[in-house]
Amino acid sequence: MEKVPRILYVSDVPVELSFGGATLIFRLLEHYPKENLLIVQGMEINPSTRIKGVKYIVWKSVWLERLRITRLSNWLNWLSVIDNLLRARRLDNEVISFKPDLILTVSFRLMWLQAYKLSCSRNIPLHIILHDEWLMTENYG
Repeated sequence: MEKVPRILYVSDVPVELSFGGATLIFRLLEHYPKENLLIVQGMEINPSTRIKGVKYIVWKSVWLERLRITRLSNWLNWLSVIDNLLRARRLDNEVISFKPDLILTVSFRLMWLQAYKLSCSRNIPLHIILHDEWLMTENYG
């Protein structure tokens, strides 16, 4: 049997059998060797619909979630960009022992920035899945 790469999935799109894009990513990864897959996702819909036997890390900012329901929510877009760039360093510490061969991400919201920074700092190939209207989800101007 040939060696398959160790995949680190980093994205805000959950890998769960729950809805649209999450289901597509689930179907893409569900039969991948479990020991060669680590999933770091920014949201969680239903933990019972995950891929069995794969390690999941839910990586979200509690303070940003709280800000979404305040009058400071207008500033949330820029704070999200800054937060994701700063948190990329902590993510590096989380996954260093996994030793991925490649990083897979989906350009939805901002967690793909963490995947990009990790890819650059560790010199690991980055594979980005672009959804059809990705600019609408990345409007931070």
